[in-house]
Amino acid sequence: ENRLTTIENTLPFAILGRTAPEHPAIAIATDFWNESLSEDGRIQDSDLVSAEGSYTVAYPLASVASSRRDSSAMLLARTALAELRRRRDCLTHGDDLSLRRYDDGRLTFTNWARAYAWYLLGLVRTLAIVEPLTGLDTTDLEAEYRRVASIALEKRLSNGLWSCFVDDADTGVETSGSAGIAAALAIGARMGIGDDAHTQAAYTALTELLSFLTPDGMLGGVSQSNRGGEPLQRSGYRVLSPMASGLLAQLMAGLS
Repeated sequence: ENRLTTIENTLPFAILGRTAPEHPAIAIATDFWNESLSEDGRIQDSDLVSAEGSYTVAYPLASVASSRRDSSAMLLARTALAELRRRRDCLTHGDDLSLRRYDDGRLTFTNWARAYAWYLLGLVRTLAIVEPLTGLDTTDLEAEYRRVASIALEKRLSNGLWSCFVDDADTGVETSGSAGIAAALAIGARMGIGDDAHTQAAYTALTELLSFLTPDGMLGGVSQSNRGGEPLQRSGYRVLSPMASGLLAQLMAGLS
């Protein structure tokens, strides 16, 4: 139907923007982003801004920008960086990171492992494209990556992975968030905005994550989708997930 319903739907355009930049479907994404602007200029779903948008909005915006050869390239690149900064300003509070902030000020899923994954992956994937492409100043966002990565490293469990809520070890190891965080650490180190400690942490996480991999390539130990709310996430319930397998693949690629 050529329709998108949520900002999470626009992540695939990060690949399409680079592999088929003239594809007419890209206009579906750019139109959706314009339609999803809040009153203060954020691209968001309904009444909430989410950490997913760092990865599912800023990254594809940057990717589409990289394929343009007209004035829209710089506009899209600036918008991508603005989306990262808006999420930094809305979702981080001290050493805490929330998945969602509602327009009424409520914060939910604070310190959820996948919130860290989406936030950090969005930073490194977007910065890897925008800074070389445009020369725009991204020093504040590079510093934000290092700040949040440092917090994540401090929150690791003894096996090198992260619990479902990184500040509560009792919520148990959660592999999708762990894979996503570790992938971001590997990519950040490769880009030069991280350091050797990030690379080593990524290798340690990979070694442990492989023990959760099924023979047919599915990653186990994944918390269910967040539709069940925080109680389900804190319950220890785990599933297999193709999404998590994809994050593991990003980690492996980041270390290759």
